[in-house]
Amino acid sequence: MRFAARLLALSLLLAAPAEAATTQWQDLGGGRARMAAQLDPADGSVVGVVEVELEDGWKTYWREPGGTGIPPQFDFSSSKHFLPGETSFPAPHVLSTAGSRFAGYKGTVRFVFKGQTTGAQDGNIGLDFLAGVCDDICIPAMAHFEIPFSHLNVSDTQAARVIAEALPLLPSDPRPGLQTVAATISPQGELSVQAEVAAGEEPPQLFIEGPQGWYFEPATLISREGNVATFNADALEMPKEAGETRFRMTLVQGKESVEAWLTPSP
Repeated sequence: MRFAARLLALSLLLAAPAEAATTQWQDLGGGRARMAAQLDPADGSVVGVVEVELEDGWKTYWREPGGTGIPPQFDFSSSKHFLPGETSFPAPHVLSTAGSRFAGYKGTVRFVFKGQTTGAQDGNIGLDFLAGVCDDICIPAMAHFEIPFSHLNVSDTQAARVIAEALPLLPSDPRPGLQTVAATISPQGELSVQAEVAAGEEPPQLFIEGPQGWYFEPATLISREGNVATFNADALEMPKEAGETRFRMTLVQGKESVEAWLTPSP
């Protein structure tokens, strides 16, 4: 249902007159980035995208790279009359650099943010963006984007298309055929996760996030029998008094991805 709703939203975004704007591209050292935003004048809600195009051989990180690396950071404090909401990440892939595995992206990646205007007409969306970009070495890349509200009162089909193409790439809710179903964890932070996946399709990947103080490398696929895949992951760091807690699981297979919280049993 959620996937169908996103397809409907996609068609509406492309069909409706777009009150939107796009910034100029800015250089990141190993790629470039820009921001696009679209305003719904009926309720003042905003949906936007930070689009990053990486050069061949360059990579950047997911929100939880795996113990090392600089996750993308989005600072909207330079905005005026704009209240930022959640920033959503598309599903990552397992990548490697300098002999280490991490969760990240190559090519083009689009981060989706939402927010709300306060009703004033003289505001702006201001964003300071920080990301680690890597080739043989990793460098911190920074960019500042700004879109005045007045620029959102015109039709920008390019911005509308960038946003519409980004939304279906976000992880959806779990569903039969693609979902994590059970997990166990040892006192030492050894996590085993069972997932339901499509048989005969591409190898699945699993990415694990915990509360503050927990860090995991991308999980390793240990076995796969029919529709059941088993992953193992060791905590690179964990609190001394971990206790019972929930972990966010992002399961990826081919172009499909789902995301859910799961509480492991001892």
